[in-house]
Amino acid sequence: MRSNKNRPFIWMLCASLLVVGAVHAAQPDARQILARASRHYDAVRDYTVDARIAFNSPAVHVPQMDMKIYFKAPDKLHVESTDGFAMFPKQGVIFGNPVRELRKGTELSMRSDRLRGVDCYVIRSNFLKKGQTTQSTVWIDKKDSLVRQISTNPNEGPEAQVRMEYSRVNGKYWLPSKTLATVSLPRVPGAKPGPSTTVTFNFANYQVNKGLSDKIFKVQGGHN
Repeated sequence: MRSNKNRPFIWMLCASLLVVGAVHAAQPDARQILARASRHYDAVRDYTVDARIAFNSPAVHVPQMDMKIYFKAPDKLHVESTDGFAMFPKQGVIFGNPVRELRKGTELSMRSDRLRGVDCYVIRSNFLKKGQTTQSTVWIDKKDSLVRQISTNPNEGPEAQVRMEYSRVNGKYWLPSKTLATVSLPRVPGAKPGPSTTVTFNFANYQVNKGLSDKIFKVQGGHN
């Protein structure tokens, strides 16, 4: 017959193992976090939105523009400008799923950080796009799994950082209400950082998942 003296120790050991297991299970890995964030964007098949775009560049003056943007997943884009002039960065980071390319990364690392008062997972990904190695870092808030900031540093080409603010559309879709994109020229060793260009997007009047026809996007080719 087993002694009852060992029972308190056994119960303590079991309780400790359960606590350790629960803590371990509560910590998602980087790919799981990217998948959660991706679901927000994958739920949006298409949309139209009114956009007001403002440029701040030391190199060139571009007037503020008002336009209507048509988007269809994964990367079809059509723009109608009331001024007859439409120039803006057609990047998947701004329109579409900003973590789609990051999920293809073969090297992922993760840490935690606080960004503008929001607790975030910070994930760094190295991936190939059009034969070029790109390093991107994304800040995903722990509460809602929304992308709050993403920075991209390709081996060749300008560095870019995009910050997002969101609104709830139709009570179920999280879509950007404001996006701030900053583009910097590549740094030259030994030289000071060059001037940056900032593009601010303000979005309003989303119409989501209305079944946009592909004919809309054939006018401009439609792809980023």
